[in-house]
Amino acid sequence: MNKTLDLQLDMDVFREEMGDVVEKITKLAASFRTLDIKRNEYLLLKVIVLLNQSNGGPGDQIKDVQEPYILALRDYCEANSQRTDAKRSCRN
Repeated sequence: MNKTLDLQLDMDVFREEMGDVVEKITKLAASFRTLDIKRNEYLLLKVIVLLNQSNGGPGDQIKDVQEPYILALRDYCEANSQRTDAKRSCRN
C-alpha cells in the first residue's frame, strides 16, 4: 500500500513539474512563431543549445562540435536575409 501511495505522489509531482515545462515550451514556440523562425534555423539552434547543456560552460571539445552548426546558422541567415523583413534580420 505504501508503494502505491509513493507512486501516486511521484506522479503528482511529475505532472506538476511537467506542467511548468510544457508552459515554457509553449511560450518558446510562440516566440519562434513571432520571430518567424524557419525549420532549418530551429534545428540548428536546437543542436547548439543541446550541446551547451553542461553546467560548467562549454569546454573546448563542445565548442569544436558546436562551431560548424554556428557557422551553418550564420550562413543560412545571411543567405536568407534578403528574403526577410527588417524585423527578423539575422545579421549582427
